[in-house]
Amino acid sequence: MNYKKVLALGISLTCLSFTPLYAAEVTAIEAVIEKPALTLEEAIKSALSNSSKLSLNMQKDEVLTEQLKYTNNLISSAYMNLYTSKQQNEQQRQFLEDQIAHDVTTRYHNMVLLEDEIDNLKKDIELKELEFQVLDTQKRLGLATAIQLESAELEINSLKTNLSAKEETLRSEQSGFKLITNRDLDKYTLEDQITFEPFRITGNIEGYFKGKVDTYLKYQKEFAKLQDDYMLDQFIDPLTGMSYGPTYAEYINAKYNINSTNLTLKDTEKNLVQSLVSSYSSLLAMEDQIRTLETQIEFTKKQLQISELQYQLGLQTELNYTKQASSLKDLEYSLKSLINSYNRTAEMLQKPWLMANSAS
Repeated sequence: MNYKKVLALGISLTCLSFTPLYAAEVTAIEAVIEKPALTLEEAIKSALSNSSKLSLNMQKDEVLTEQLKYTNNLISSAYMNLYTSKQQNEQQRQFLEDQIAHDVTTRYHNMVLLEDEIDNLKKDIELKELEFQVLDTQKRLGLATAIQLESAELEINSLKTNLSAKEETLRSEQSGFKLITNRDLDKYTLEDQITFEPFRITGNIEGYFKGKVDTYLKYQKEFAKLQDDYMLDQFIDPLTGMSYGPTYAEYINAKYNINSTNLTLKDTEKNLVQSLVSSYSSLLAMEDQIRTLETQIEFTKKQLQISELQYQLGLQTELNYTKQASSLKDLEYSLKSLINSYNRTAEMLQKPWLMANSAS
């Protein structure tokens, strides 16, 4: 009797008998130490409460409220400017909240995508290392060249370098996220919920964006109108309340400044509307790309089901099956990334003030 074979068989049976118990214990331990999920909504709330810009905005509102209580001695233009400043500050608070929410959403989903990309890269490295082993065997049999083997090794090293870079980028994103939200992602997991909701404008497209831009520029227009309505107030002495007649040069210079402001606002409005209309066209094209990718993924899934059956029947190698599975993962990542870009663009179309610098 071959005692080595008997011993090997005994060890194998022993390992098999303990595997379910061990696996159950590992699963139980992982369940205990599993990190809680940090939802996007919770992250946004944390960022809002942690925002210094929002805090300053509320402090400014208190200042303007107090100043408005003592306006009896102010000239008309000064009162109206103060009143409009308070209204503008209130609108700015809403803009800041939108910008913070957008910024956190962008960072949150970028990290979700980075985690997916890192997982895919790790699987690609495993696949390439398996291919390298096959190629190494073929080389020893004279079926592959040293150049092919060297090329495969370089490809693996390139993937590992890319993986290190992505992991460093993720760490950097997590650090930035913590500064904004005061949430340490070492203690949480992120929810993978990047969903696709088509955005459509019903009615006149240009009219829709004119309305959005008008909201965005509302108080800039109001201040320009105040400048025009109360142009002569700038020639009133704020201490005595006495008016002094401006020279003709002072008068035409004041009119020039008003006209310049109004023309600049009109150009800004026109350019913004044109930009938004163009972006909307790009969004519709992006939607077509999403639909195409979705169809491609469904087709690839069907192909993978066939490949899995062939693999189980021994009609296809594990390597070929794993390659197709990896290809599906890459397509799913591309779709998720495209949907993320789509959602960000759609939100900016609905809230043009998001094109300003991100708030924190």
